[in-house]
Amino acid sequence: MKPLLAVITLFELKSLATTRSFGRGEAYFKEGRVHGLAAHEGTCTAIVRGQDDYSVTLRSTEHEIDYSCDCPIGLEGDFCKHLVAVGLASLNNPVPDSKGKPSKRKGRESSDDLRAYLERQDKDTLVAMLAREVIENRNLRDRLLLEAAQSNPAGLDITAYRRSIASATRTDDFVDYHSAYDFTRRILQVTASIAALLNDGHAQAVIELTEYALAQLEKAIGNMDDSDGYMSDILPELQNLHHRACLDVRPEPCALARRLFEWELKSDWEIFYGTAEPMRMSSVKALRRGVAGSLCGWLFFGSLASGCSRA
Repeated sequence: MKPLLAVITLFELKSLATTRSFGRGEAYFKEGRVHGLAAHEGTCTAIVRGQDDYSVTLRSTEHEIDYSCDCPIGLEGDFCKHLVAVGLASLNNPVPDSKGKPSKRKGRESSDDLRAYLERQDKDTLVAMLAREVIENRNLRDRLLLEAAQSNPAGLDITAYRRSIASATRTDDFVDYHSAYDFTRRILQVTASIAALLNDGHAQAVIELTEYALAQLEKAIGNMDDSDGYMSDILPELQNLHHRACLDVRPEPCALARRLFEWELKSDWEIFYGTAEPMRMSSVKALRRGVAGSLCGWLFFGSLASGCSRA
Protein backbone atom coordinates (compact mmCIF):
# COMPACT_ATOMS: atom_id res chain seq x y z
CA MET A 1 0.00 0.00 0.00
CA LYS A 2 1.37 3.38 -0.98
CA PRO A 3 1.74 6.19 1.58
CA LEU A 4 -1.24 8.50 1.48
CA LEU A 5 0.88 11.50 0.46
CA ALA A 6 2.04 9.57 -2.61
CA VAL A 7 -1.55 9.46 -3.82
CA ILE A 8 -3.27 12.55 -2.45
CA THR A 9 -2.57 15.91 -4.08
CA LEU A 10 -4.28 19.28 -4.15
CA PHE A 11 -5.45 18.51 -7.68
CA GLU A 12 -6.88 15.18 -6.52
CA LEU A 13 -8.81 16.84 -3.69
CA LYS A 14 -10.30 19.40 -6.06
CA SER A 15 -11.31 16.68 -8.50
CA LEU A 16 -13.02 14.60 -5.79
CA ALA A 17 -14.95 17.46 -4.18
CA THR A 18 -17.48 19.87 -5.60
CA THR A 19 -16.43 23.51 -5.75
CA ARG A 20 -18.70 24.28 -2.81
CA SER A 21 -17.38 21.41 -0.66
CA PHE A 22 -13.78 22.30 -1.44
CA GLY A 23 -14.32 25.95 -0.51
CA ARG A 24 -15.93 25.04 2.78
CA GLY A 25 -13.35 22.39 3.55
CA GLU A 26 -10.55 24.84 2.87
CA ALA A 27 -12.19 27.29 5.27
CA TYR A 28 -12.49 24.56 7.93
CA PHE A 29 -8.80 23.71 7.53
CA LYS A 30 -7.73 27.36 7.83
CA GLU A 31 -9.96 27.80 10.90
CA GLY A 32 -8.14 24.95 12.64
CA ARG A 33 -11.10 22.60 12.86
CA VAL A 34 -9.07 19.45 12.14
CA HIS A 35 -8.04 17.66 15.34
CA GLY A 36 -6.27 14.43 16.25
CA LEU A 37 -4.66 13.96 12.84
CA ALA A 38 -2.94 10.56 12.76
CA ALA A 39 -1.46 8.31 10.05
CA HIS A 40 -0.93 4.56 9.95
CA GLU A 41 0.22 2.49 6.96
CA GLY A 42 -1.44 4.63 4.32
CA THR A 43 -4.49 5.55 6.39
CA CYS A 44 -5.10 9.00 7.82
CA THR A 45 -7.73 9.65 10.49
CA ALA A 46 -8.93 12.84 12.19
CA ILE A 47 -11.86 14.57 13.84
CA VAL A 48 -13.32 17.68 12.21
CA ARG A 49 -15.17 20.00 14.56
CA GLY A 50 -18.11 22.15 13.56
CA GLN A 51 -21.56 22.23 15.14
CA ASP A 52 -20.94 18.48 15.55
CA ASP A 53 -17.74 16.42 15.53
CA TYR A 54 -17.24 14.11 12.54
CA SER A 55 -14.82 11.21 12.13
CA VAL A 56 -12.88 11.22 8.85
CA THR A 57 -10.73 8.54 7.25
CA LEU A 58 -8.57 8.87 4.14
CA ARG A 59 -6.91 5.72 2.86
CA SER A 60 -4.59 5.15 -0.08
CA THR A 61 -5.01 2.21 -2.43
CA GLU A 62 -2.66 1.40 -5.30
CA HIS A 63 -3.71 4.30 -7.50
CA GLU A 64 -6.56 6.15 -5.76
CA ILE A 65 -8.00 7.40 -2.46
CA ASP A 66 -10.59 5.56 -0.41
CA TYR A 67 -12.46 7.77 2.05
CA SER A 68 -15.24 7.95 4.62
CA CYS A 69 -16.90 10.55 6.85
CA ASP A 70 -19.85 10.02 9.19
CA CYS A 71 -21.52 13.36 8.36
CA PRO A 72 -24.84 13.18 6.43
CA ILE A 73 -23.17 14.07 3.12
CA GLY A 74 -20.24 11.72 3.68
CA LEU A 75 -22.57 8.83 4.51
CA GLU A 76 -24.06 9.25 1.05
CA GLY A 77 -20.61 8.58 -0.41
CA ASP A 78 -19.80 12.15 -1.41
CA PHE A 79 -16.44 13.81 -0.81
CA CYS A 80 -17.60 16.32 1.81
CA LYS A 81 -16.00 19.44 3.28
CA HIS A 82 -14.71 17.46 6.28
CA LEU A 83 -12.76 15.14 3.96
CA VAL A 84 -11.35 18.17 2.14
CA ALA A 85 -10.24 19.72 5.45
CA VAL A 86 -8.44 16.55 6.54
CA GLY A 87 -6.88 16.14 3.09
CA LEU A 88 -5.50 19.67 3.23
CA ALA A 89 -4.26 19.09 6.77
CA SER A 90 -2.43 15.95 5.57
CA LEU A 91 -0.79 17.91 2.76
CA ASN A 92 0.18 20.91 4.86
CA ASN A 93 0.98 19.20 8.17
CA PRO A 94 2.09 15.65 7.37
CA VAL A 95 2.34 13.34 10.39
CA PRO A 96 4.73 10.36 10.70
CA ASP A 97 3.22 6.99 9.77
CA SER A 98 2.91 4.93 12.97
CA LYS A 99 4.08 1.32 13.21
CA GLY A 100 2.27 -1.82 14.30
CA LYS A 101 -0.98 -3.37 13.18
CA PRO A 102 -3.93 -1.06 12.69
CA SER A 103 -7.18 -1.73 14.46
CA LYS A 104 -9.62 -3.79 12.39
CA ARG A 105 -12.63 -2.76 14.40
CA LYS A 106 -15.55 -1.46 12.38
CA GLY A 107 -17.62 1.60 13.17
CA ARG A 108 -20.61 -0.60 14.05
CA GLU A 109 -18.59 -2.52 16.62
CA SER A 110 -17.35 0.73 18.15
CA SER A 111 -20.93 2.00 18.38
CA ASP A 112 -21.99 -1.21 20.10
CA ASP A 113 -19.15 -0.83 22.59
CA LEU A 114 -20.21 2.74 23.30
CA ARG A 115 -23.82 1.73 23.83
CA ALA A 116 -22.78 -1.07 26.17
CA TYR A 117 -20.63 1.38 28.15
CA LEU A 118 -23.49 3.87 28.47
CA GLU A 119 -25.89 1.15 29.59
CA ARG A 120 -23.54 0.33 32.47
CA GLN A 121 -23.66 3.89 33.82
CA ASP A 122 -26.12 5.05 36.45
CA LYS A 123 -28.59 7.86 35.85
CA ASP A 124 -26.60 10.55 37.69
CA THR A 125 -23.46 9.77 35.69
CA LEU A 126 -25.33 9.96 32.38
CA VAL A 127 -26.96 13.27 33.36
CA ALA A 128 -23.56 14.70 34.29
CA MET A 129 -22.06 13.53 30.97
CA LEU A 130 -24.88 15.11 28.98
CA ALA A 131 -24.68 18.32 30.99
CA ARG A 132 -20.99 18.65 30.12
CA GLU A 133 -21.59 17.88 26.45
CA VAL A 134 -24.38 20.42 25.92
CA ILE A 135 -22.06 23.21 27.07
CA GLU A 136 -20.01 22.78 23.86
CA ASN A 137 -22.52 21.16 21.50
CA ARG A 138 -25.09 23.74 20.48
CA ASN A 139 -27.12 21.37 18.30
CA LEU A 140 -27.48 18.85 21.10
CA ARG A 141 -28.39 21.56 23.59
CA ASP A 142 -31.10 23.00 21.33
CA ARG A 143 -32.52 19.55 20.56
CA LEU A 144 -32.74 18.59 24.22
CA LEU A 145 -34.35 21.91 25.13
CA LEU A 146 -37.05 21.34 22.52
CA GLU A 147 -37.67 17.79 23.69
CA ALA A 148 -37.96 19.05 27.25
CA ALA A 149 -40.42 21.73 26.14
CA GLN A 150 -42.54 19.15 24.32
CA SER A 151 -42.69 16.76 27.28
CA ASN A 152 -43.20 19.42 29.95
CA PRO A 153 -45.53 17.92 32.63
CA ALA A 154 -47.30 21.29 32.87
CA GLY A 155 -48.09 21.23 29.15
CA LEU A 156 -46.37 22.27 25.95
CA ASP A 157 -43.86 25.06 26.62
CA ILE A 158 -44.35 27.15 23.50
CA THR A 159 -42.11 29.91 24.89
CA ALA A 160 -39.17 27.51 24.81
CA TYR A 161 -39.87 26.80 21.15
CA ARG A 162 -39.92 30.51 20.37
CA ARG A 163 -36.58 30.91 22.14
CA SER A 164 -35.11 28.06 20.10
CA ILE A 165 -36.41 29.60 16.88
CA ALA A 166 -34.92 32.97 17.83
CA SER A 167 -31.59 31.32 18.67
CA ALA A 168 -31.47 29.25 15.46
CA THR A 169 -32.27 32.24 13.22
CA ARG A 170 -29.98 34.72 14.96
CA THR A 171 -27.32 35.90 12.55
CA ASP A 172 -25.36 38.06 15.03
CA ASP A 173 -23.61 40.06 12.31
CA PHE A 174 -23.57 38.25 8.96
CA VAL A 175 -23.66 34.57 7.98
CA ASP A 176 -21.09 34.16 5.23
CA TYR A 177 -21.12 31.55 2.49
CA HIS A 178 -18.98 29.05 4.39
CA SER A 179 -21.15 29.28 7.53
CA ALA A 180 -24.50 29.09 5.74
CA TYR A 181 -24.66 25.29 5.82
CA ASP A 182 -24.29 25.03 9.61
CA PHE A 183 -26.69 27.94 10.09
CA THR A 184 -29.27 26.18 7.94
CA ARG A 185 -28.85 22.88 9.79
CA ARG A 186 -29.91 24.55 13.04
CA ILE A 187 -33.03 25.93 11.38
CA LEU A 188 -33.86 22.54 9.87
CA GLN A 189 -33.54 20.98 13.31
CA VAL A 190 -36.08 23.42 14.75
CA THR A 191 -38.36 22.90 11.74
CA ALA A 192 -38.30 19.14 12.33
CA SER A 193 -39.27 19.73 15.97
CA ILE A 194 -42.23 21.87 14.89
CA ALA A 195 -43.30 19.12 12.49
CA ALA A 196 -43.20 16.65 15.39
CA LEU A 197 -45.60 18.90 17.30
CA LEU A 198 -48.08 18.68 14.45
CA ASN A 199 -47.90 14.89 14.56
CA ASP A 200 -48.55 15.02 18.31
CA GLY A 201 -51.74 17.03 17.89
CA HIS A 202 -50.48 20.56 18.64
CA ALA A 203 -51.78 22.15 15.43
CA GLN A 204 -52.62 25.52 17.00
CA ALA A 205 -49.11 25.81 18.40
CA VAL A 206 -47.69 24.93 14.97
CA ILE A 207 -49.62 27.79 13.36
CA GLU A 208 -48.16 30.25 15.86
CA LEU A 209 -44.62 28.85 15.68
CA THR A 210 -44.42 28.64 11.89
CA GLU A 211 -45.57 32.24 11.56
CA TYR A 212 -43.00 33.29 14.16
CA ALA A 213 -40.26 31.30 12.40
CA LEU A 214 -41.13 32.78 9.02
CA ALA A 215 -41.02 36.29 10.47
CA GLN A 216 -37.58 35.62 11.99
CA LEU A 217 -36.29 34.13 8.76
CA GLU A 218 -37.38 37.15 6.77
CA LYS A 219 -35.04 39.20 8.94
CA ALA A 220 -32.24 36.62 8.76
CA ILE A 221 -32.21 36.18 4.98
CA GLY A 222 -31.05 39.74 4.50
CA ASN A 223 -28.04 39.03 6.72
CA MET A 224 -26.69 35.89 5.09
CA ASP A 225 -25.08 34.67 1.89
CA ASP A 226 -27.63 32.16 0.63
CA SER A 227 -25.95 31.61 -2.74
CA ASP A 228 -26.78 27.89 -2.54
CA GLY A 229 -30.48 28.59 -1.99
CA TYR A 230 -31.02 26.83 1.32
CA MET A 231 -33.91 29.12 2.20
CA SER A 232 -35.73 28.14 -0.98
CA ASP A 233 -36.34 24.78 0.70
CA ILE A 234 -36.96 25.94 4.26
CA LEU A 235 -39.52 28.68 3.56
CA PRO A 236 -41.90 26.40 1.60
CA GLU A 237 -41.55 23.68 4.24
CA LEU A 238 -42.63 26.04 7.02
CA GLN A 239 -45.54 27.28 4.92
CA ASN A 240 -46.55 23.68 4.23
CA LEU A 241 -46.54 22.93 7.97
CA HIS A 242 -48.68 26.04 8.52
CA HIS A 243 -51.13 24.86 5.86
CA ARG A 244 -51.40 21.37 7.36
CA ALA A 245 -51.94 22.83 10.83
CA CYS A 246 -54.72 25.05 9.47
CA LEU A 247 -56.40 22.02 7.97
CA ASP A 248 -56.27 20.29 11.35
CA VAL A 249 -57.43 23.08 13.66
CA ARG A 250 -59.55 25.13 11.22
CA PRO A 251 -58.90 28.59 12.70
CA GLU A 252 -61.37 31.46 12.37
CA PRO A 253 -61.09 32.13 8.62
CA CYS A 254 -61.62 35.90 8.49
CA ALA A 255 -58.79 36.71 10.90
CA LEU A 256 -56.46 34.19 9.26
CA ALA A 257 -57.18 35.41 5.75
CA ARG A 258 -56.54 39.05 6.65
CA ARG A 259 -53.34 38.13 8.47
CA LEU A 260 -51.96 36.09 5.57
CA PHE A 261 -52.97 38.71 3.01
CA GLU A 262 -51.26 41.49 4.93
CA TRP A 263 -48.18 39.27 5.17
CA GLU A 264 -48.24 38.73 1.41
CA LEU A 265 -48.39 42.48 0.81
CA LYS A 266 -45.44 43.23 3.11
CA SER A 267 -43.18 40.22 2.46
CA ASP A 268 -40.02 40.68 0.41
CA TRP A 269 -39.67 36.89 0.05
CA GLU A 270 -43.11 35.89 -1.24
CA ILE A 271 -44.23 34.45 2.08
CA PHE A 272 -47.80 33.16 1.64
CA TYR A 273 -47.69 34.49 -1.91
CA GLY A 274 -50.88 33.78 -3.82
CA THR A 275 -53.00 33.13 -0.75
CA ALA A 276 -55.40 35.90 -1.78
CA GLU A 277 -55.01 35.51 -5.55
CA PRO A 278 -58.64 34.43 -6.19
CA MET A 279 -59.93 37.61 -4.59
CA ARG A 280 -58.31 40.32 -6.74
CA MET A 281 -60.69 43.30 -6.65
CA SER A 282 -60.65 46.86 -7.86
CA SER A 283 -59.86 48.46 -4.52
CA VAL A 284 -57.78 47.54 -1.51
CA LYS A 285 -60.79 48.24 0.72
CA ALA A 286 -62.97 45.79 -1.15
CA LEU A 287 -60.15 43.28 -1.21
CA ARG A 288 -59.74 43.48 2.54
CA ARG A 289 -63.49 42.80 2.94
CA GLY A 290 -63.52 39.85 0.58
CA VAL A 291 -60.10 38.32 1.00
CA ALA A 292 -61.29 35.70 3.47
CA GLY A 293 -62.88 33.89 0.55
CA SER A 294 -59.36 33.02 -0.56
CA LEU A 295 -59.32 30.44 2.17
CA CYS A 296 -61.10 28.21 -0.31
CA GLY A 297 -57.62 27.74 -1.73
CA TRP A 298 -55.76 27.70 1.60
CA LEU A 299 -58.09 25.71 3.86
CA PHE A 300 -60.31 23.83 1.44
CA PHE A 301 -63.45 24.36 3.46
CA GLY A 302 -65.27 26.89 1.35
CA SER A 303 -68.45 27.16 3.41
CA LEU A 304 -66.66 28.92 6.21
CA ALA A 305 -64.70 31.11 3.82
CA SER A 306 -67.68 32.16 1.72
CA GLY A 307 -69.66 32.86 4.84
CA CYS A 308 -66.94 35.16 6.04
CA SER A 309 -66.67 36.91 2.67
CA ARG A 310 -70.34 37.81 2.82
CA ALA A 311 -69.93 39.40 6.25
